[in-house]
Amino acid sequence: SGIMTLQHRPGARAYGPFRDRELYVLAPNVDGLKYVPLLRRLEELGFAVPVHVENDVNAALRSATDVDDAVCISLGAGLGAAAKREGRIDHVAGTWSCYEIGHGMRWDLPERVTRRCHCGNNGCLEAVVGGWAMTERYRARPEDAPADVYDAMREDVVTFLPEAIASVVRQTGLRTVLMTGKSQLNMTMRTIP
Repeated sequence: SGIMTLQHRPGARAYGPFRDRELYVLAPNVDGLKYVPLLRRLEELGFAVPVHVENDVNAALRSATDVDDAVCISLGAGLGAAAKREGRIDHVAGTWSCYEIGHGMRWDLPERVTRRCHCGNNGCLEAVVGGWAMTERYRARPEDAPADVYDAMREDVVTFLPEAIASVVRQTGLRTVLMTGKSQLNMTMRTIP
């Protein structure tokens, strides 16, 4: 008939650190997603399948099935970090997140780049090198920026992002780093003499 009948699925909350509790979504980069009772709404719609809500960088790392122990860094509009040990996502106790590098950590940032983040705080790395932040600060998207502006954007990333990645590697003790996100990473293979 082509019509799917949706059925109530009370077990939608049976997975992850928020099992059997309501999950309120707060997405600083998406206006309108502030404290949305997501699981309740999905249950009201009557999904006939279990619902697994996952943060994007955790989901990316979960999908890397050939790697059991790694850190994943997501670069895009925002910044995220996740860790996986023995094939399982390493959640920070009581949260859905792993090792947040975009928000929450206060980096030692120079005043020239420090700005108010979409989350409402000052001192977030995402407000320095996140895609939205660089577009606002430099008044151009990286892919459309003139060479001198692009060089300044690139310098910001090279200056601030490696320390954040190194911080997660030090915290986790994991030595494999995967990078993902909507940013295009153009790789050039070179032989080092």
